[in-house]
Amino acid sequence: MAGRQEKDLKRAIGLFFKPGLNLPNCLTLCGALIILMAVFKPNSSELASWVQAIGSIAAIYGAFSISQKQADLDRKNRQADDRAKAISFKRLISSGPKVSRRIARVSARYPLATANLRTFQEFWTTRYKHELEVALQALNSIPAHELASWGLINNFNSIKSGLEIMRQQAELLNGVSDSSSLASNSQLFAKLHIADAHVQNAWKAYQGIHRIHFREVDDHKS
Repeated sequence: MAGRQEKDLKRAIGLFFKPGLNLPNCLTLCGALIILMAVFKPNSSELASWVQAIGSIAAIYGAFSISQKQADLDRKNRQADDRAKAISFKRLISSGPKVSRRIARVSARYPLATANLRTFQEFWTTRYKHELEVALQALNSIPAHELASWGLINNFNSIKSGLEIMRQQAELLNGVSDSSSLASNSQLFAKLHIADAHVQNAWKAYQGIHRIHFREVDDHKS
């Protein structure tokens, strides 16, 4: 009899707490049980069964409450780790669009004439080639599958492909000789600027998706 009473009480408690185990529900249940015992006045054997049942329910509630708190803490920790990792990835990725824009500005400053082409080649070999290679290495170190969404992955890959095209065009310009036609040089410079525009558009889209996904405040410095 006592075992059946305990099972019935546990079932009732389970239905009562279905909306959520919390302290107000627990206190309400205890008050109801006290009223029931006062009304029905169970004998000592029945009272012992009721006390045992209440103790079992309290133990269940305690175990559930502890596990729920631990689960919430684990979830918050995972979210914090994901956010920190995403911010770290974003900072690494930002190096690519920055160097891309610098190269594009230099190429716009020295577009066609042979003397200006030589100036660009000097900038490329002494500074920007190394910077672009470092940026690509940083991007290649990022595991794309760990980015938070398909949109981030897609734009991340677009940034990388744009930087690769920019490196190819810059190397072609670096190999241009004095005898090359201005029209040919102009096409190479144009492709360089198209690659930069591709990188900048992908980076802008990446920042927008990242901001929405992680509910960031707009950061104009990133």
